[in-house]
Amino acid sequence: LCKNYMSDGDITSKVKLHRTKCANIVRNVLAPYFDGDLIFDRRDRKFSLLLEASNDIAINKLLGIVIIYYSDTHKKVVYTYLKGIVDALKIELVKKKLDIKNLLAIGTDNARKLKEVPSLLLSRCVCHSLQLAVSHTCAECLPINLEFLVSETYKWSSHSSTRLYLAIND
Repeated sequence: LCKNYMSDGDITSKVKLHRTKCANIVRNVLAPYFDGDLIFDRRDRKFSLLLEASNDIAINKLLGIVIIYYSDTHKKVVYTYLKGIVDALKIELVKKKLDIKNLLAIGTDNARKLKEVPSLLLSRCVCHSLQLAVSHTCAECLPINLEFLVSETYKWSSHSSTRLYLAIND
């Protein structure tokens, strides 16, 4: 990235950033800058949140948080990202000087309403809702091991075109 966007090729060709250095630059330089920019630009405007929990390759639980708001500076709708856990959401909102009463909507994977904002609109994730509906239906009419077999068959064949070809043609 540095080599592509910096004009002095001699200096940037010698720059080597691996995971540790890059993570520290993001955490200690870029994040504080963008936090300040977010606080200034967002002020007392209404905003929406998208929350998505996930596991990384090391099975660590992660929660991605996206703030969506209209920016006066950029004259457009802006998507800004936060990280944290569900219990830290309110703390993060306070740190970012975001009043939870200005929260219009949250996109979640079937989370409950916040009692602080009873009029809050929750947009359910279609993928999670569909998966829950299918699992519930399968649990009522099929043995649990059959649902497991179907999901594992898809996983087994979806990552290998050779396996899929052999399964179809044998």
